[in-house]
Amino acid sequence: MWHFAGIYGLRNLHNPKSVPVLIKALDDPDLLTEYEALITLAEITHKGGDYGPGLGPFRTNPEKYIGLWKEWWETEGRSEYER
Repeated sequence: MWHFAGIYGLRNLHNPKSVPVLIKALDDPDLLTEYEALITLAEITHKGGDYGPGLGPFRTNPEKYIGLWKEWWETEGRSEYER
């Protein structure tokens, strides 16, 4: 289980090496921790749109947004960020 403050700290670092850790945090049981990981991923990777939704849309359909990131990770992110 991740801690919300730890994810927030990673966002402030803007370190691309944290992307694999943030992808794993998308499976946290705490919805706000998942959201913080998702937003941090959007900032680090400079992805917008559905990759960085507001909290309201995320709460309505978290599976949609987390699914986008997991698909991105499998199709392109892993090869770029997991080294």
